[in-house]
Amino acid sequence: MNRKTKEIYKSVLFPIGVLLSALLIWEVASIASGKAEGSPASTMRAVMVLFGQQTFWRALSATLLRSLISFAVSFLFALIFAIMSSKVDTVRRILAPIITTIRCVPTMAVVLILIVTFKASVATVIVGMLVLFPTFYSALLPVVDSVDKQMLEAAEVYGANGWQKIVYVYMPYMRNAVIENALSGISLAIKLIVSAEVISQAARSIGMMMQDSRMYLQSDRLIALTLVIVFICILIDGVGKLVCSGLKKPNKE
Repeated sequence: MNRKTKEIYKSVLFPIGVLLSALLIWEVASIASGKAEGSPASTMRAVMVLFGQQTFWRALSATLLRSLISFAVSFLFALIFAIMSSKVDTVRRILAPIITTIRCVPTMAVVLILIVTFKASVATVIVGMLVLFPTFYSALLPVVDSVDKQMLEAAEVYGANGWQKIVYVYMPYMRNAVIENALSGISLAIKLIVSAEVISQAARSIGMMMQDSRMYLQSDRLIALTLVIVFICILIDGVGKLVCSGLKKPNKE
């Protein structure tokens, strides 16, 4: 088996095989239980019904928008504070216990506290930011620390300001790491926002649609909504891998 064939098997055939196996197990389990509801066929019908509803597309758009806002704000602040922590040790020491504390607080508790003060739609975004920020900060800080100090010193000699250092020194050096963390973070943001929407019952959201499906015992609809989110996250992850592999090729040459 040559290298190209192995790559096709690893990237295409193997995932398809796993998916087909999962569908087969799912179908067998639904037949064994004697319930048509929740089977692959009934779930696919539920997906088609969702695709024909405007309420679904509005909810999906709102959820993705909240995810994007939460991701963008948390990633930007994580990058800024990572650079500040790398340059000023006091900032690093101050942030260390704050990051640890944020990580230790249960996500559900944060949602319940925030919905008392903020609208549900706003609370979900804040929850996503609070969970994502420590993750991004911890991932980016070692990368920022590894930036060539001589390049930074040279930039200072030529009179570069803070913004110019970020654009011309930090970003080219951190490009791959930033893109990898960003693409993986988008999927994580979507999952966090949906979970927060379920708890807060945010209007016009996939999480609220899931909550309604649970309350009215619409298992096909609930599974269909879950599959849509899973598919979106897998799609983003796949695109991310292609982008990252494309960026790494020039470096190998």
